[in-house]
Amino acid sequence: MKMDKIRFAQLVNFLSRHGMYELSLTEMQELDDIVQIDIPAPVNNYPDADDINRLMALMTEGTQKIEAIKLHRKLSGCGLKESKDMVEKYWPNTAVINRIKDALGTAEDGLALVEVARNAHRAERELASMTNAKDSMSASLGDILSEATRDKYVDG
Repeated sequence: MKMDKIRFAQLVNFLSRHGMYELSLTEMQELDDIVQIDIPAPVNNYPDADDINRLMALMTEGTQKIEAIKLHRKLSGCGLKESKDMVEKYWPNTAVINRIKDALGTAEDGLALVEVARNAHRAERELASMTNAKDSMSASLGDILSEATRDKYVDG
């Protein structure tokens, strides 16, 4: 059993106080050198911006889940299960996304799909404000999106 430096100093102090052993300054320095423990400098591992951007791209694409899990493990230091759970928590549901694309009438993906949805919402608000008859419109963007995502919350 090895004794760390602090415990060793406490033992020497105890023995000296109780008169069991008296050490000179030179002897104390020699003992200190014997129990010298190298403490490694802390390593600050900061995630690489390129790795973060790559993970975000993988999450947006929604096609390479295993690669995303590996990258999450590298960036976070988490274990396999924790990384898998975290990636799956935010992994895009392609069935829901495809239903939203169909509802909006677009084949866009990622940020372009978000922009299409924003434009559709903006157009809906403008039309509603011009006609002041939003209730008479057959389906709002909110209705379309809630219908497209309804099964996600009912089934999942």
